Amino acid sequence: YLIINLSNNKKYIGCKQLKLKSGKKYKNSDWREYTGSSKKLNADIQTLGKEMFSFNILSLAYSKAELKHNEAKRILSTDAIFSPDYYNEFISIKLRNIKKWKRKNQKRTQEFLDSQIS
Repeated sequence: YLIINLSNNKKYIGCKQLKLKSGKKYKNSDWREYTGSSKKLNADIQTLGKEMFSFNILSLAYSKAELKHNEAKRILSTDAIFSPDYYNEFISIKLRNIKKWKRKNQKRTQEFLDSQIS
């Protein structure tokens, strides 16, 4: 997702699961109310009000690995961590089961890695 501060156009790139697995059951997450993990973003939302921000879903993912991959790809491709135009300060990604995921998505993963190297 992308959150935009309408008063200064500062952005935040994030991701949020729509459903969470609890044992064998799934439950809805708090994605409609979630505003990100950035302390600076949340401080601005509290100060300015939620109506001063736009909340945009950029894409849907079919797995948590794909969700995290898409978030990291967007953060890296926009240089969000290093840009004063973004609230993002870090990338948080776990690479558990990456071998299994990479086998399933090897071509897409390789294209992403190639684009980051060149």
